[in-house]
Amino acid sequence: MPATVPLTPEQVRNSYEFKVIKRMLKDEYDFVLDVDFDDDKLNEYNLIFLDLTIDPFKLAEYFDAEPYHAIFHALMYTDQFSSPFLRTLLTGAREGISTEFDNETKDLIDGIRDSKAIPRDKKLPEQRAFRVGSYTVRPNISIPQDYKQELIHRYPYLADKLNDRWGG
Repeated sequence: MPATVPLTPEQVRNSYEFKVIKRMLKDEYDFVLDVDFDDDKLNEYNLIFLDLTIDPFKLAEYFDAEPYHAIFHALMYTDQFSSPFLRTLLTGAREGISTEFDNETKDLIDGIRDSKAIPRDKKLPEQRAFRVGSYTVRPNISIPQDYKQELIHRYPYLADKLNDRWGG
C-alpha cells in the first residue's frame, strides 16, 4: 500500500529526525558506516526502510563471530552485498542476533521519534516511520591481510582479482 503522506528524498534526508537517527546508529554501533534509503522505494509504504552500510569485520567482532566469506566472493563480481538479515553477514553467530539487533534499532529509532527534545515540526509526519530494512557491504572496506590470505586460500582462482580489488 502506498504511503499516505508522500515525501521527497530531500525532505527525508534534510529532516532533523533522519539526521539524528543516522548519527545515533553510527555512534552506537561502530560497524555501521552509513545509513541511507532507496529513493525509488521511499513512498511504497508508510515505513521508510533504512539500509545500513556495514563493516563486516567490526560487525563480526561486535557479535563475536566471523564475517561470512561469501560476501567477499560476491564483491568480486558486484559492487555490493546486501541482505535483509544481519545474521547472513556472519558465520558462527549465535541464534537470535538478527531479532535482538532489530529490536535494539527499533527501540533506538522509536526513542528518537518519541523524544520530547525534538520539536514536532522537526520530525517526519506521524504516519511515516523508520525501520532498518537491509544491511549492505561495499568493496571500499579494508580487509585485514590475514583474512585476505584466508580468502585466497579458499578461492585460489580469485587471487588476482582479490589483490586488484583490495591491494596485493
